[in-house]
Amino acid sequence: MRCFDRGLARHLPSLGVSLANRSRFARLVQVRTTAADRVAAELGALARTVAEIEEAASRALREWRSALEQPAPDNCSPLDLVDAHAFRLALQRDFDGHTRRARMAREQLESCRARLTAARLAVRQVELWRDRVAAEDTTQETLQEKRANDDLAARIHKST
Repeated sequence: MRCFDRGLARHLPSLGVSLANRSRFARLVQVRTTAADRVAAELGALARTVAEIEEAASRALREWRSALEQPAPDNCSPLDLVDAHAFRLALQRDFDGHTRRARMAREQLESCRARLTAARLAVRQVELWRDRVAAEDTTQETLQEKRANDDLAARIHKST
């Protein structure tokens, strides 16, 4: 089909440029749209990941707070106090790790949003470019028709 369009473009200059441009722009729009769709799918996956990580961070915070709120037993050995402290410290580190991962995931999400905006902008630019070229082709065809009609009218007027 592509070779046929090129051949047609060579033999029919007034229509060929338009047909060739339309097929090229259709392919460009398709490629850019596919790229934008891939970025949108990645954004959705990242949003789900961020939600899961934030839920895990929330769970870790609740566990850490509940461990901090538990009173120490009246009769306990120093070893029990050391174990309880180590447990609370481990819960705090777990919460800090989840918080750090959530922050990094949110940064990735924002980066992906920016890439999606750029991809959609690229699609729109190609669509506008395509529309502008189509309008120029239409304008050129109209001008050629007008010139042909004027020439025909001049010949008819000249012959009468």
